[in-house]
This record gives sequence, structure tokens and C-alpha cells, in this order.
Amino acid sequence: MKSILLFSSLFLLLLFKAENNYLVSLGKAPDCNGFNFCNIAVSSEGNRKENEVLANINVIDEKHIQFSFLKRSVTDKLFLKYFATGNFLLDDDYTFNEEICNALELKKCTLKKGKYAISDEYDKYVVVFVF
Repeated sequence: MKSILLFSSLFLLLLFKAENNYLVSLGKAPDCNGFNFCNIAVSSEGNRKENEVLANINVIDEKHIQFSFLKRSVTDKLFLKYFATGNFLLDDDYTFNEEICNALELKKCTLKKGKYAISDEYDKYVVVFVF
């Protein structure tokens, strides 16, 4: 019984450790209004600002990156502004800061502006962006 609990605990630890969790501030810098990313930082489960959501970020290939926005962190107000239309809008190119670019091991650090389809999955909104 102890070995099953130990194995389960290790599995869960590896599962959560493998996710690339980030805190994404929605809006356009410098005042975080508009449609873009204001900032992306390493995740913190603590208190978040009104425009911040949690997301898993995974590089798919050299041209695509996937953001999985966790529904539990998306307020009704943010849903209506950024997700309700079924498309996520980047009204200008977005460049990752050096820390995030290195953490994700990106060769290209700028997402191209455009409309990106949102997939509504069980516990997340998934968007694939283009570099």
C-alpha cells in the first residue's frame, strides 16, 4: 500500500512539474488595454491582478506555440473580452522577454499579429500562435 501511495505521489509531482505554467497579463503594453499580451511571467498561484490568467505554454515546432489558458483563472469579464468570439486577437506583434524566451528555448521570440482560433477544451481555452 505504501509503495502505491509513493508511486502515485511521484507520478503527480512529475506531471505537475512537466507543465510549463505561466502568468499571462492580457492587454497591450504599456497600460494593458487593447488586445494582446501585456506581460508573461513564470506562474504564481498567489493573488493575481484583474487582467492576469494562468496558462500552460508549449512549443509545438519552430513556427507554432500553444497557449492553454486555464479556465479556472479566466474571469467572466476576461472571457467576454478575449475569448467569447472564438478568436484570440493580437493587434500587434508580441515579443517575449528574454527570461521567458530562454525558459521556452525559443529560436524566434516574436508572435505575429493576427486572429487565432480558440479551441474550448474541458478545463482550458487553447490557442496556437505563429512565430
